[in-house]
This record gives sequence, C-alpha cells and structure tokens, in this order.
Amino acid sequence: MKMNLLKIFCLLLVVQLAACAAPPKQDPLEAIREVGPELPGATISADGTQISYPGNSLFAEGSVLPLPGGMAILDPLIDFLMAKPELTIAGTVRSAGHKEDYDRLLAARRLEILTAIFTNRGIEDKRLQLALATGAGAPLELQLQLSGSPSSSGEN
Repeated sequence: MKMNLLKIFCLLLVVQLAACAAPPKQDPLEAIREVGPELPGATISADGTQISYPGNSLFAEGSVLPLPGGMAILDPLIDFLMAKPELTIAGTVRSAGHKEDYDRLLAARRLEILTAIFTNRGIEDKRLQLALATGAGAPLELQLQLSGSPSSSGEN
C-alpha cells in the first residue's frame, strides 16, 4: 500500500512539475502571421517580417494626417510591437503622385506624425528607424527584425 501511494505521489509530482514548465517561446517574427488578420488595412509578407499599409488604407491622397479611424488601424500594430520588445522596426513613410518637392514635404510630415504616434504609445526611439521616400510604393512600409540581428544593426 505504501509503495502504491509513493508511486501515485511521484506521478502527481511529475504531472504538476510538467504543468508548471514554461511554454516554449514563440518566434516573434512568426507571431506577426498570427496577429496579421487583426491588423486592419495591412498587408503582411509570407515570412511575417514586412508589414505595409497600401493605397489609402492609412492616409487620404495628399493628406498629412491619418484618416479618421487611423488610430484604429495603428493601435493593433502598436499593441503587437509593445508586446514584442525584442523587435526593431525599420520602415519607409512615403508620398507619391504629386510634384517631387510636395511629395518630399508630405512624406516628412507623415514621418513626424507617425514617429510621434509610435513613441507616445511607448515604442522606444531606439527600436524605430523610419525614413521618408517619394515615388511608387505603400505610404507606410515596415520591416520587423530581431534586436541584435546583423540586419538590425545597419549591415546589409
């Protein structure tokens, strides 16, 4: 009887220890594929490292400010990035379809606003590297990288 109780106790102990074990860590770049459907207006690359907001999903044509409801588009992205501090964000803020000087000015203003939105919501400056661009492409394109990876340190 004592032997059976000891076996049962040991079995229960093993089961309890297994239940307390930390779940395996998910690759943060894989996690974006799971949250992808919850990023309204976004297009996500197959490998989960690139997110873009094409066309007029975030900005109206020629507008500096995000569309009404723009924060509802950006909030899920910011929430995801806040939950994954090991990711850095490199990106391009773009304007196209106008005279070059106007596109450059518009892209610069959008960059300022988006940087303020991200940092005011808690994304650290050191994690965010946005650049402006003109010409064809999505108004906002982001590249997610693991902090400390060779490509996140500026090497190509």
